[in-house]
Amino acid sequence: MTDDPKVKYLLNQSNWQAERRKLRDILLDCGLEERVKWGKLCYAYEDSNVVIIYGMKTSCALGFFKGSLLKGEDGVLVQPGKHSQAMRRLHFESLEEIEGSEDTIRCFVGRALVINCAIPSLPCIKATHLADQNVRSRIIADFDGGFRLQTH
Repeated sequence: MTDDPKVKYLLNQSNWQAERRKLRDILLDCGLEERVKWGKLCYAYEDSNVVIIYGMKTSCALGFFKGSLLKGEDGVLVQPGKHSQAMRRLHFESLEEIEGSEDTIRCFVGRALVINCAIPSLPCIKATHLADQNVRSRIIADFDGGFRLQTH
């Protein structure tokens, strides 16, 4: 457990408590640094935000800051809103769903780390460019491969 009172407060919220704790355990095990940003549990690597945990009414989610560049099954990563350029979310409705998806979560975190290291910041670009499958495929192809985070 943490000594940070902000983290403790977020972990003790009644909605999605067990799910939030499980997601936190997975993310910390991936070597990410924990912090609180925007009133949410946020996880970074080398001071670059990678993923954030959301607790909503009907689901909890992992929000990948550069998720538009992540390769995944169709419909698994969802765009939070029509004006969101880079963020993509992975939604869960139960602790059992998270436990059954742990390998998938770790895979997305690994890919997100590769992208974060290779592309420190994403410029705001027109939505038409992000929607362009050729542009997206070229970026993904550059970073799709075996990646294993080495912790010190």
